[in-house]
Amino acid sequence: MVKNLEKNVFMANNPGKNLKNMTNIHINMFGMLFAFNR
Repeated sequence: MVKNLEKNVFMANNPGKNLKNMTNIHINMFGMLFAFNR
């Protein structure tokens, strides 16, 4: 439980920004795919 908590805090603090950027990139990629499919 402590390990999970530490991991969650680490994820929230450090790669939180990277994770947000990654999701944004993925959303943009999916948007382009859908646009091309139309």
